[in-house]
Amino acid sequence: MFFCVNCLANKDLDAKITEANALFERKKFTESLELFEEVFAQTHEVSPNMLIKMAFVSEGLGNYTDALYYLSLLYLYAPQDATLIQMENIAHTYRLSGYEHSDLDYIRAIYQRYFTYLAFLFLGICGLGFIFILYLYYLKQRIALRYKIPLLVLLSVGFFLMRFSEESLMGIVIQDKSYLMSAPSSGSKPVEIIAKGHRVFVLGKQDIWYKILWNEKELYIKESNLRPIQF
Repeated sequence: MFFCVNCLANKDLDAKITEANALFERKKFTESLELFEEVFAQTHEVSPNMLIKMAFVSEGLGNYTDALYYLSLLYLYAPQDATLIQMENIAHTYRLSGYEHSDLDYIRAIYQRYFTYLAFLFLGICGLGFIFILYLYYLKQRIALRYKIPLLVLLSVGFFLMRFSEESLMGIVIQDKSYLMSAPSSGSKPVEIIAKGHRVFVLGKQDIWYKILWNEKELYIKESNLRPIQF
C-alpha cells in the first residue's frame, strides 16, 4: 500500500483554507484569520484572495501593521494601484512613512515576482554567448570586439539586476519603540526610536541585525523588530 505523507498534508492544508473561507463568509473573521495565518506559516504560499481577506480582517481588528504587511505581499504578488492606495490610506491615518509609491515600485514588484524566470532566461543567453566565443576560440578564429562587447554588457547588466534584487527588499517595523542603531551591536549608539508600521528598505543583514535605510541614513535594527516583505 502506497502511503503519501505529502498528499495528506496538502489535503489538510486545503481543508483549512476551505474552512477559513467558510468562516470568513459567515463573518467569523478572527477564526478565519487564525486559520489563514496557520496555513501561511506552514507553507508561505498564498493567493491574492487569501491576502486580501487577511489584510481586511487585520485592519478591522486594528492591527494595521499586519494589514500593511499583507497588502505589501499582495502588491508584490499582483501589483495594482488599488493596493497602493489602500496602503497609503492606512499609512496616512497612522502617520507612517515608506509607503509613497512611484513607477519604480511597480517595476520592482514585477521584477521580484518574475525574478526566477528572468534569471534563468538571462543565464541562458549569457551561456549561449559564452559557448559561442569558446567555439570561435576552438576554431582558432579571431574573436572580434562585436562579440566581446555584447557579452560584457550582458554580464554587467546581470550584475546590476542582481544588485537591484538585493537592494529592493523591504521590511515593516513590527515593534513599537524600536531602536535604530548606528552599528550592528547593542552597545552602539542609538540614533532614533521609531514606532511600528513604518516600511523601510533592507540593505543587508549581519547576525541578528538588519541594515536599513531610514531618512537617507544607513542604520541597524534587530531582526526581531522587523518583518521582511518576501515570500
